[in-house]
Amino acid sequence: MEELFRSIKSGFEDILGRSSFIREKIESVHVILNPKAGGFSNKKKMEDFLRLLKGFASAARNSKIESHSVFVTVCSSSAPGQAGIIAAGIVERNRKNSRSTLIVSMGGDGTHQEVLSGLMTVEERLLENVVVFRFPAGTGNDAADAWDQTQALQTLGESRKTSKTGAIAVKTPLRSIMYSFNIASLGLDAYVVHLTNKFKSKIPGNSYKIFADIGVVLYGVIHGFHPMRVSRYGTNGNVTVEERCNGITVMGVSGFRTYGAEKWVLPDERNYCSIKNGSLIDNMKFKTELFKAKHPNLPNCTMDRVHAIEIELSGKIPMQLDGQVTWLEAGDFPLKMETIKTGIQVLSAKEVSVLEAYSQNKTIYSDDHSS
Repeated sequence: MEELFRSIKSGFEDILGRSSFIREKIESVHVILNPKAGGFSNKKKMEDFLRLLKGFASAARNSKIESHSVFVTVCSSSAPGQAGIIAAGIVERNRKNSRSTLIVSMGGDGTHQEVLSGLMTVEERLLENVVVFRFPAGTGNDAADAWDQTQALQTLGESRKTSKTGAIAVKTPLRSIMYSFNIASLGLDAYVVHLTNKFKSKIPGNSYKIFADIGVVLYGVIHGFHPMRVSRYGTNGNVTVEERCNGITVMGVSGFRTYGAEKWVLPDERNYCSIKNGSLIDNMKFKTELFKAKHPNLPNCTMDRVHAIEIELSGKIPMQLDGQVTWLEAGDFPLKMETIKTGIQVLSAKEVSVLEAYSQNKTIYSDDHSS
Protein backbone atom coordinates (compact mmCIF):
# COMPACT_ATOMS: atom_id res chain seq x y z
CA MET A 1 0.00 0.00 0.00
CA GLU A 2 2.94 2.37 0.50
CA GLU A 3 3.61 2.29 -3.24
CA LEU A 4 -0.06 3.10 -3.89
CA PHE A 5 0.04 6.08 -1.53
CA ARG A 6 3.27 7.43 -3.03
CA SER A 7 2.01 7.01 -6.58
CA ILE A 8 -1.25 8.82 -5.85
CA LYS A 9 0.53 11.66 -4.08
CA SER A 10 3.09 12.24 -6.83
CA GLY A 11 0.68 11.57 -9.70
CA PHE A 12 -1.98 13.92 -8.36
CA GLU A 13 0.63 16.61 -7.70
CA ASP A 14 1.70 16.40 -11.35
CA ILE A 15 -1.87 16.45 -12.70
CA LEU A 16 -3.27 19.11 -10.36
CA GLY A 17 -0.15 21.22 -10.75
CA ARG A 18 -1.27 22.06 -14.32
CA SER A 19 -4.89 22.85 -13.39
CA SER A 20 -5.90 26.51 -13.57
CA PHE A 21 -8.83 25.75 -11.25
CA ILE A 22 -6.50 24.41 -8.58
CA ARG A 23 -4.10 27.32 -9.02
CA GLU A 24 -6.84 29.94 -8.68
CA LYS A 25 -9.24 28.36 -6.19
CA ILE A 26 -7.60 25.62 -4.11
CA GLU A 27 -5.17 26.02 -1.21
CA SER A 28 -4.81 22.42 -0.02
CA VAL A 29 -5.61 18.96 -1.46
CA HIS A 30 -6.47 15.96 0.71
CA VAL A 31 -7.10 12.41 -0.54
CA ILE A 32 -9.13 10.08 1.69
CA LEU A 33 -8.41 6.56 0.44
CA ASN A 34 -10.11 3.32 1.42
CA PRO A 35 -7.48 0.59 0.79
CA LYS A 36 -10.18 -2.10 1.14
CA ALA A 37 -12.22 -0.69 -1.75
CA GLY A 38 -12.62 -2.99 -4.75
CA GLY A 39 -10.38 -0.87 -6.95
CA PHE A 40 -7.44 -1.38 -4.59
CA SER A 41 -8.07 -4.78 -2.97
CA ASN A 42 -8.18 -6.35 -6.44
CA LYS A 43 -4.56 -6.56 -7.61
CA LYS A 44 -5.30 -6.28 -11.34
CA LYS A 45 -7.60 -3.29 -10.88
CA MET A 46 -4.99 -1.53 -8.77
CA GLU A 47 -2.26 -2.21 -11.33
CA ASP A 48 -4.51 -0.90 -14.11
CA PHE A 49 -5.21 2.26 -12.12
CA LEU A 50 -1.53 2.87 -11.36
CA ARG A 51 -0.68 2.43 -15.04
CA LEU A 52 -3.41 4.91 -16.01
CA LEU A 53 -2.31 7.39 -13.34
CA LYS A 54 1.30 7.14 -14.48
CA GLY A 55 0.25 7.94 -18.04
CA PHE A 56 -1.76 11.01 -17.02
CA ALA A 57 1.04 12.24 -14.75
CA SER A 58 3.60 11.83 -17.53
CA ALA A 59 1.39 13.72 -19.99
CA ALA A 60 0.96 16.53 -17.46
CA ARG A 61 4.71 16.83 -16.87
CA ASN A 62 5.39 16.93 -20.60
CA SER A 63 2.65 19.46 -21.40
CA LYS A 64 3.39 23.08 -22.24
CA ILE A 65 1.13 24.28 -19.42
CA GLU A 66 3.07 26.06 -16.72
CA SER A 67 3.29 24.08 -13.49
CA HIS A 68 2.58 25.42 -10.03
CA SER A 69 3.32 23.84 -6.67
CA VAL A 70 0.61 21.59 -5.20
CA PHE A 71 1.00 19.57 -2.02
CA VAL A 72 -1.26 16.52 -1.76
CA THR A 73 -1.90 14.72 1.53
CA VAL A 74 -3.10 11.10 1.38
CA CYS A 75 -5.00 9.64 4.36
CA SER A 76 -6.10 6.05 4.83
CA SER A 77 -9.61 5.13 5.97
CA SER A 78 -9.56 1.58 7.27
CA ALA A 79 -12.51 1.36 9.70
CA PRO A 80 -16.26 1.91 9.25
CA GLY A 81 -17.15 5.59 9.70
CA GLN A 82 -13.52 6.73 9.75
CA ALA A 83 -13.68 8.45 6.34
CA GLY A 84 -16.34 10.84 7.59
CA ILE A 85 -14.38 11.68 10.73
CA ILE A 86 -11.27 12.39 8.63
CA ALA A 87 -13.23 14.62 6.24
CA ALA A 88 -14.79 16.68 9.03
CA GLY A 89 -11.37 17.03 10.68
CA ILE A 90 -9.81 18.30 7.44
CA VAL A 91 -12.42 21.05 7.16
CA GLU A 92 -11.99 22.08 10.78
CA ARG A 93 -8.19 22.27 10.48
CA ASN A 94 -8.40 24.36 7.32
CA ARG A 95 -11.15 26.71 8.47
CA LYS A 96 -8.84 29.75 8.31
CA ASN A 97 -7.62 29.10 4.75
CA SER A 98 -8.16 32.04 2.40
CA ARG A 99 -8.87 29.68 -0.49
CA SER A 100 -10.76 26.41 -0.78
CA THR A 101 -9.84 22.88 0.29
CA LEU A 102 -10.21 20.01 -2.19
CA ILE A 103 -11.13 16.64 -0.69
CA VAL A 104 -10.82 13.64 -3.01
CA SER A 105 -12.72 10.59 -1.76
CA MET A 106 -11.13 7.47 -3.27
CA GLY A 107 -13.16 4.32 -2.81
CA GLY A 108 -16.56 2.90 -3.56
CA ASP A 109 -20.01 4.30 -2.92
CA GLY A 110 -19.83 3.49 0.79
CA THR A 111 -16.64 5.52 1.21
CA HIS A 112 -18.19 8.49 -0.60
CA GLN A 113 -21.31 8.25 1.56
CA GLU A 114 -19.17 8.31 4.71
CA VAL A 115 -17.13 11.31 3.54
CA LEU A 116 -20.18 13.39 2.64
CA SER A 117 -22.07 12.32 5.77
CA GLY A 118 -19.07 13.49 7.79
CA LEU A 119 -19.21 16.87 6.06
CA MET A 120 -22.90 17.17 6.97
CA THR A 121 -21.79 17.46 10.62
CA VAL A 122 -19.66 20.55 9.87
CA GLU A 123 -20.90 24.13 10.14
CA GLU A 124 -22.41 24.96 6.76
CA ARG A 125 -20.50 28.24 6.46
CA LEU A 126 -17.22 26.28 6.52
CA LEU A 127 -18.35 24.25 3.52
CA GLU A 128 -18.25 27.38 1.36
CA ASN A 129 -14.48 26.81 1.08
CA VAL A 130 -14.64 23.04 0.46
CA VAL A 131 -14.84 21.17 -2.86
CA VAL A 132 -15.30 17.38 -3.00
CA PHE A 133 -14.53 14.93 -5.79
CA ARG A 134 -15.72 11.33 -5.51
CA PHE A 135 -13.16 9.25 -7.40
CA PRO A 136 -14.47 5.89 -8.72
CA ALA A 137 -12.35 3.20 -7.06
CA GLY A 138 -14.85 0.70 -5.71
CA THR A 139 -16.74 -2.42 -6.71
CA GLY A 140 -19.69 -0.17 -7.51
CA ASN A 141 -19.14 3.43 -8.52
CA ASP A 142 -22.67 4.71 -9.00
CA ALA A 143 -22.26 7.62 -6.57
CA ALA A 144 -18.90 8.73 -8.01
CA ASP A 145 -18.45 12.02 -9.87
CA ALA A 146 -17.13 10.37 -13.05
CA TRP A 147 -18.17 7.31 -15.00
CA ASP A 148 -14.69 5.79 -14.98
CA GLN A 149 -11.14 6.51 -13.85
CA THR A 150 -10.07 8.02 -17.15
CA GLN A 151 -12.84 10.61 -16.96
CA ALA A 152 -12.03 11.12 -13.27
CA LEU A 153 -8.40 12.01 -13.95
CA GLN A 154 -9.45 14.26 -16.82
CA THR A 155 -11.89 16.05 -14.53
CA LEU A 156 -9.29 16.63 -11.83
CA GLY A 157 -6.89 18.09 -14.37
CA GLU A 158 -9.31 20.16 -16.44
CA SER A 159 -12.66 20.82 -14.78
CA ARG A 160 -13.66 24.24 -13.45
CA LYS A 161 -17.33 23.51 -12.80
CA THR A 162 -18.69 22.89 -9.32
CA SER A 163 -22.26 22.41 -8.13
CA LYS A 164 -23.87 21.77 -4.77
CA THR A 165 -24.96 18.19 -4.34
CA GLY A 166 -28.33 17.26 -2.94
CA ALA A 167 -29.04 14.52 -0.43
CA ILE A 168 -31.77 12.36 0.99
CA ALA A 169 -32.25 12.78 4.72
CA VAL A 170 -33.53 9.58 6.36
CA LYS A 171 -35.26 9.94 9.72
CA THR A 172 -36.51 7.18 12.01
CA PRO A 173 -37.80 7.30 15.63
CA LEU A 174 -34.83 5.26 16.91
CA ARG A 175 -31.73 6.49 15.03
CA SER A 176 -29.76 9.60 14.33
CA ILE A 177 -30.42 11.18 10.95
CA MET A 178 -28.81 9.29 8.06
CA TYR A 179 -27.99 10.46 4.54
CA SER A 180 -27.87 9.15 1.01
CA PHE A 181 -26.24 11.13 -1.78
CA ASN A 182 -27.35 8.90 -4.64
CA ILE A 183 -30.06 6.30 -4.00
CA ALA A 184 -31.83 5.04 -0.88
CA SER A 185 -33.95 1.91 -1.01
CA LEU A 186 -35.75 -0.70 1.07
CA GLY A 187 -36.59 -4.33 0.45
CA LEU A 188 -35.37 -6.91 -2.04
CA ASP A 189 -32.76 -4.73 -3.73
CA ALA A 190 -31.26 -3.72 -0.36
CA TYR A 191 -31.01 -7.43 0.45
CA VAL A 192 -29.09 -7.97 -2.81
CA VAL A 193 -26.69 -5.19 -1.73
CA HIS A 194 -26.36 -6.90 1.67
CA LEU A 195 -25.37 -10.18 0.01
CA THR A 196 -22.98 -8.41 -2.37
CA ASN A 197 -21.22 -6.58 0.47
CA LYS A 198 -21.00 -9.73 2.56
CA PHE A 199 -19.44 -11.96 -0.09
CA LYS A 200 -17.74 -9.61 -2.59
CA SER A 201 -14.31 -10.29 -1.10
CA LYS A 202 -14.78 -13.98 -2.00
CA ILE A 203 -16.20 -13.38 -5.48
CA PRO A 204 -14.05 -10.98 -7.53
CA GLY A 205 -15.46 -8.58 -10.11
CA ASN A 206 -19.02 -7.33 -10.43
CA SER A 207 -20.96 -9.84 -8.33
CA TYR A 208 -24.18 -7.79 -8.18
CA LYS A 209 -25.85 -9.80 -10.96
CA ILE A 210 -25.01 -13.09 -9.26
CA PHE A 211 -26.51 -11.99 -5.94
CA ALA A 212 -29.53 -10.46 -7.66
CA ASP A 213 -30.46 -13.96 -8.85
CA ILE A 214 -29.81 -15.44 -5.40
CA GLY A 215 -31.62 -12.63 -3.58
CA VAL A 216 -34.79 -12.90 -5.69
CA VAL A 217 -35.05 -16.58 -4.71
CA LEU A 218 -34.04 -16.35 -1.04
CA TYR A 219 -35.37 -13.02 0.25
CA GLY A 220 -39.05 -13.92 0.45
CA VAL A 221 -38.30 -17.37 1.87
CA ILE A 222 -35.96 -16.14 4.62
CA HIS A 223 -37.34 -12.70 5.47
CA GLY A 224 -40.78 -12.50 3.90
CA PHE A 225 -42.48 -9.62 2.10
CA HIS A 226 -44.18 -7.36 4.63
CA PRO A 227 -47.26 -5.20 4.01
CA MET A 228 -46.37 -1.51 3.98
CA ARG A 229 -48.07 1.83 3.65
CA VAL A 230 -46.23 4.44 1.56
CA SER A 231 -47.22 8.11 1.41
CA ARG A 232 -45.65 9.91 -1.55
CA TYR A 233 -45.29 13.69 -1.42
CA GLY A 234 -45.02 14.74 -5.05
CA THR A 235 -43.08 17.72 -6.34
CA ASN A 236 -46.42 19.04 -7.68
CA GLY A 237 -47.91 19.14 -4.16
CA ASN A 238 -49.98 15.98 -4.51
CA VAL A 239 -49.99 13.33 -1.78
CA THR A 240 -50.54 9.72 -2.83
CA VAL A 241 -50.98 6.83 -0.39
CA GLU A 242 -50.53 3.23 -1.42
CA GLU A 243 -50.74 0.05 0.59
CA ARG A 244 -48.94 -2.97 -0.81
CA CYS A 245 -46.75 -5.93 -0.07
CA ASN A 246 -43.25 -4.53 -0.35
CA GLY A 247 -40.93 -5.68 -3.09
CA ILE A 248 -38.69 -2.71 -3.81
CA THR A 249 -38.96 0.94 -2.79
CA VAL A 250 -36.36 3.30 -4.27
CA MET A 251 -35.82 7.05 -3.88
CA GLY A 252 -33.06 9.05 -5.55
CA VAL A 253 -31.58 12.46 -4.87
CA SER A 254 -32.80 13.13 -8.42
CA GLY A 255 -33.73 11.16 -11.49
CA PHE A 256 -31.16 9.70 -13.88
CA ARG A 257 -29.54 7.58 -11.17
CA THR A 258 -27.82 4.20 -11.26
CA TYR A 259 -26.83 1.63 -8.67
CA GLY A 260 -25.69 -1.97 -8.62
CA ALA A 261 -22.78 -1.07 -10.95
CA GLU A 262 -24.58 1.17 -13.45
CA LYS A 263 -28.07 -0.34 -13.40
CA TRP A 264 -30.46 2.45 -14.42
CA VAL A 265 -33.03 1.98 -11.66
CA LEU A 266 -34.05 5.64 -12.18
CA PRO A 267 -33.61 6.00 -15.95
CA ASP A 268 -35.45 9.30 -16.45
CA GLU A 269 -36.27 12.50 -14.55
CA ARG A 270 -38.45 10.69 -11.98
CA ASN A 271 -36.70 9.98 -8.68
CA TYR A 272 -39.08 7.40 -7.16
CA CYS A 273 -39.62 3.79 -8.14
CA SER A 274 -41.59 1.08 -6.37
CA ILE A 275 -42.22 -2.50 -7.39
CA LYS A 276 -44.96 -4.56 -5.84
CA ASN A 277 -43.96 -8.06 -4.84
CA GLY A 278 -45.17 -10.76 -7.20
CA SER A 279 -44.56 -14.44 -7.82
CA LEU A 280 -41.03 -15.73 -8.16
CA ILE A 281 -41.43 -15.67 -11.94
CA ASP A 282 -42.72 -12.08 -11.82
CA ASN A 283 -39.79 -11.01 -9.64
CA MET A 284 -37.26 -12.66 -11.96
CA LYS A 285 -38.89 -10.88 -14.92
CA PHE A 286 -38.62 -7.57 -13.08
CA LYS A 287 -34.92 -8.19 -12.42
CA THR A 288 -34.31 -8.84 -16.11
CA GLU A 289 -36.21 -5.72 -17.16
CA LEU A 290 -34.42 -3.58 -14.56
CA PHE A 291 -31.03 -4.62 -15.92
CA LYS A 292 -32.25 -3.36 -19.33
CA ALA A 293 -33.73 -0.16 -17.79
CA LYS A 294 -37.15 -1.21 -19.11
CA HIS A 295 -38.85 -1.77 -15.75
CA PRO A 296 -40.93 1.47 -15.92
CA ASN A 297 -43.06 -0.36 -18.54
CA LEU A 298 -44.08 -3.13 -16.12
CA PRO A 299 -47.65 -3.01 -14.72
CA ASN A 300 -46.50 -3.50 -11.11
CA CYS A 301 -43.98 -0.62 -11.32
CA THR A 302 -44.76 2.90 -10.09
CA MET A 303 -42.55 5.85 -11.09
CA ASP A 304 -42.99 9.37 -9.73
CA ARG A 305 -41.26 12.66 -8.92
CA VAL A 306 -41.29 13.19 -5.16
CA HIS A 307 -39.65 15.38 -2.56
CA ALA A 308 -40.46 13.02 0.33
CA ILE A 309 -41.95 9.66 1.22
CA GLU A 310 -43.15 8.27 4.54
CA ILE A 311 -43.23 4.52 5.15
CA GLU A 312 -45.12 2.53 7.77
CA LEU A 313 -44.22 -1.12 8.26
CA SER A 314 -44.33 -3.56 11.18
CA GLY A 315 -41.58 -6.04 10.26
CA LYS A 316 -37.82 -6.27 9.78
CA ILE A 317 -36.47 -5.01 6.47
CA PRO A 318 -33.09 -4.03 4.99
CA MET A 319 -32.38 -0.48 3.86
CA GLN A 320 -29.39 0.59 1.76
CA LEU A 321 -27.99 4.10 1.49
CA ASP A 322 -25.41 4.34 -1.31
CA GLY A 323 -24.44 0.72 -0.74
CA GLN A 324 -24.39 0.88 3.07
CA VAL A 325 -26.96 -1.55 4.51
CA THR A 326 -28.91 -1.13 7.76
CA TRP A 327 -31.49 -3.63 9.01
CA LEU A 328 -34.55 -1.76 10.22
CA GLU A 329 -36.87 -3.00 12.97
CA ALA A 330 -40.52 -2.22 13.68
CA GLY A 331 -39.47 0.62 16.00
CA ASP A 332 -37.79 2.42 13.07
CA PHE A 333 -41.19 3.23 11.59
CA PRO A 334 -42.72 5.49 10.52
CA LEU A 335 -39.64 6.28 8.45
CA LYS A 336 -39.31 9.45 6.39
CA MET A 337 -37.05 10.11 3.41
CA GLU A 338 -36.81 13.67 2.15
CA THR A 339 -34.67 15.34 -0.51
CA ILE A 340 -32.70 18.27 0.89
CA LYS A 341 -30.17 20.82 -0.33
CA THR A 342 -26.67 20.77 1.11
CA GLY A 343 -23.76 23.16 1.19
CA ILE A 344 -21.37 20.54 -0.24
CA GLN A 345 -19.76 21.57 -3.52
CA VAL A 346 -18.64 18.82 -5.91
CA LEU A 347 -16.75 18.53 -9.16
CA SER A 348 -18.93 16.22 -11.24
CA ALA A 349 -18.31 15.24 -14.84
CA LYS A 350 -20.98 12.54 -14.53
CA GLU A 351 -23.94 14.77 -13.71
CA VAL A 352 -23.02 17.19 -16.47
CA SER A 353 -22.81 14.42 -19.09
CA VAL A 354 -26.16 12.88 -18.06
CA LEU A 355 -27.98 16.22 -18.07
CA GLU A 356 -26.46 17.13 -21.43
CA ALA A 357 -27.68 13.82 -22.87
CA TYR A 358 -31.19 14.51 -21.55
CA SER A 359 -31.23 18.11 -22.88
CA GLN A 360 -30.28 16.75 -26.31
CA ASN A 361 -33.23 14.31 -26.12
CA LYS A 362 -30.98 11.26 -25.90
CA THR A 363 -32.93 8.57 -24.07
CA ILE A 364 -31.34 6.16 -21.61
CA TYR A 365 -33.54 3.37 -22.91
CA SER A 366 -35.61 3.11 -26.07
CA ASP A 367 -39.10 1.96 -25.05
CA ASP A 368 -41.89 4.40 -24.24
CA HIS A 369 -42.81 4.77 -20.58
CA SER A 370 -45.39 6.63 -18.57
CA SER A 371 -46.09 7.50 -14.97
